[in-house]
Amino acid sequence: MKMQFRLAIVTLAAAGCLLADVSYQETVQYTGGSLIDMMRSMSDSPMGKLMGGRLSKGLKDRTLKVYLKGNKLARIGEDSSTIVDLDAGTITTIDNEHHSYTAMSFDDMNRQMQEMREKMNKRGGAPDVKFNAKVDATGNTREIDGKTAKEYILTMTAEGQQGAGMSVRSDMWTIPSGPGTDELRDFHKRLSEKLNYAFGTGMNPMMGNASQGLSELQKETTKLEGYPVVQETAVSGVQSPMAERSGGGDSNAPFITMKTQSANFSTGSVDEAVFQIPSNYKERKARH
Repeated sequence: MKMQFRLAIVTLAAAGCLLADVSYQETVQYTGGSLIDMMRSMSDSPMGKLMGGRLSKGLKDRTLKVYLKGNKLARIGEDSSTIVDLDAGTITTIDNEHHSYTAMSFDDMNRQMQEMREKMNKRGGAPDVKFNAKVDATGNTREIDGKTAKEYILTMTAEGQQGAGMSVRSDMWTIPSGPGTDELRDFHKRLSEKLNYAFGTGMNPMMGNASQGLSELQKETTKLEGYPVVQETAVSGVQSPMAERSGGGDSNAPFITMKTQSANFSTGSVDEAVFQIPSNYKERKARH
């Protein structure tokens, strides 16, 4: 009886740890690539200035504050914020500039995917693209915030009509798992399961068999030890429409490169208010 009681206490304590609140700071830097170069040059043009620089606004460097509390995760930024609620099955995007927000359920996303799939089938079906994913440990280490981080390289390539040559490479540095990072890994795992359930197979009709690649990617990422706090990602093999029209550009050159860093992890209590939409913000219906 005493043993059962002790096991119950241990189980409850473990469950409590998994429900701990987490917060940290994330910085995103768009470091280069043909897309970034094109958008920035267009923003500096007379037309871009007339548009108020909106051409490159979505690709500007930013700092976000990330909060996790139970089944809710909020990414709070200066211009926009995103709230993911696993219990409600929704992703809410908040536009601070226009004081508005858009909420979309996982079911709505699934419905949109089905509609896109039907349209693709009417046009002759989705292209047959095969995705290959791989995670390799390099054996390299470095110190990040007083912790020994390990380096991993994730590569994902697309093979097939219209997808040949496209590749994603992400150099990741992971720190040992611990309070805060364990909860984040658990949340993203549950989010992935929710999305897979909502979308089902053939998630993206524009990529044909993308679900096969996503499944392979999930399997490969289990090789990661710890939590990634620095990621440098490069997408190559994508030809921009502007370059195609002008007859130039190298399709094998980086299309976009970016760096993401996470720091200042805390397991202090997170105020429920960070997941609330400001009362003076108006809802915008998601486009279907």
